[in-house]
Amino acid sequence: MPTPIKLILLVIVALAGFFAKDIAGWFYSSETANLSDYCQLSTKECQQGNITVAMESDTAQPLAPVKVVATWPDNQTDSLRLSLHGYEMDMGMALFELKASGEHTFEAEVLLPACRSKNMTWIGQLSDGQQSMNVAIRMIR
Repeated sequence: MPTPIKLILLVIVALAGFFAKDIAGWFYSSETANLSDYCQLSTKECQQGNITVAMESDTAQPLAPVKVVATWPDNQTDSLRLSLHGYEMDMGMALFELKASGEHTFEAEVLLPACRSKNMTWIGQLSDGQQSMNVAIRMIR
């Protein structure tokens, strides 16, 4: 096989490897979740059963802390775990711990990373290890 053809094939293989995750994303879209299944956190309390969650503002901003407060009556733990990942864009997993701040009340400062999109939704679960609640945070620059 001539050397120029080998070089072209090597470049194609290298580019395919570099963009493999993006190419796979075209075939397996991560947007399979339905946003209506998630409690959109805002200043208005979101309720699921006897659990309520609210945020100090209606939207979050990248790299700016926003307080999240949860009331979780049937909880025997000292903290809750909030795990979020990007809905429109894969930005990895963001994990936060809501610590007890009163009887059955938990809170945390949530600091979401910046992304190139002007608007983004973070979806995930708030959990005490036994029970969980689907939550979403809308982030706007």
